[in-house]
Amino acid sequence: SPDESAEDPAAGTAVIGGKTACWMLLVAVAESAGAAALEWAAGAARPLVKGGACLKRWRGASLLAHWRVEVASPAAIRGVVLERAGVPCPAGARLALHYGSVRVGAGASPTEENLLGAAVTFTHQLGAAAAELGVGFLLSEEAANSLDLAKVATRLGGRAVRGSPGRHVLFALAAT
Repeated sequence: SPDESAEDPAAGTAVIGGKTACWMLLVAVAESAGAAALEWAAGAARPLVKGGACLKRWRGASLLAHWRVEVASPAAIRGVVLERAGVPCPAGARLALHYGSVRVGAGASPTEENLLGAAVTFTHQLGAAAAELGVGFLLSEEAANSLDLAKVATRLGGRAVRGSPGRHVLFALAAT
């Protein structure tokens, strides 16, 4: 099918996996963040990989972890997310989690994947929204519902997310 192997000229990459759903966790560190935030982000990588995430470095110390729905268990991802929520974010650091449909493209190495699409962009916009709201761990409604986290997170209600039309129901997940 055309979705299985196509070029995405905007991204400059070959699409290798077609469309799929995945959970995307942005581990964001502000450029002005101190040593504690950098150490926190570096420490996040190991448990995410152990929890089955694929990692992609993004802007400095920040990274994007993702789990494709066809290879990941929601219960396992929920466990990783709750573990990360238990580690408070230092100043200049935040987490943002979204669940949505993406296209998967080839990365720079054989084990790396590039995610393409509006859901990826929205995940990065959630990271900026977390900073604007002063929230250490921000969840989209899709992420909260897909991982059964709405019951343990604080509903922030419908909010504008810069760069994304409309209002989006967001949740904050606090350190336990």
